[in-house]
Amino acid sequence: MVALPGGEFTMGSDKGNEDEAPAHKVKISAFLMDQFEVTHELFKQAQLPNPSHWQDHPKKPVERVRWRDAKQYCNERSLLEGLKPCYNEKTADLDCDFSANGYRLPTEAEWEYACRAGSTADFDFGTPDKLRQFAWFADNGDSKTHVVGERKPNRWGI
Repeated sequence: MVALPGGEFTMGSDKGNEDEAPAHKVKISAFLMDQFEVTHELFKQAQLPNPSHWQDHPKKPVERVRWRDAKQYCNERSLLEGLKPCYNEKTADLDCDFSANGYRLPTEAEWEYACRAGSTADFDFGTPDKLRQFAWFADNGDSKTHVVGERKPNRWGI
């Protein structure tokens, strides 16, 4: 887990997709986030069905996970570590108890804040031409997943 500092940032974009506008200030409290995506190795510990297409390496990320299943994984991981689960499995949307000390998915604001890592630019690492050093995507990923940690992290270690 990586401890991320609280702070304020401009979320969204006035020049991006319609659902990202308008850009607006958001205040974030300090929070913890996994350094990498959830791997097959971690997901297996929760004893949930794995929907992934690529399961050939324990250090590859789980993919094709439904929103509800991701929340269930967070609860199972919390229980395995003796923490109070965040998601109420008795509600249709698995409502989140943010006061619980268990694992949960980041909010949209937390996700964008973590990705930006304190930068005011579109990319934490500068210009889009450096993206290959930091991420797998359509142009360099050979249409498959890759072992986590093979690319450079952002300034906050994610």
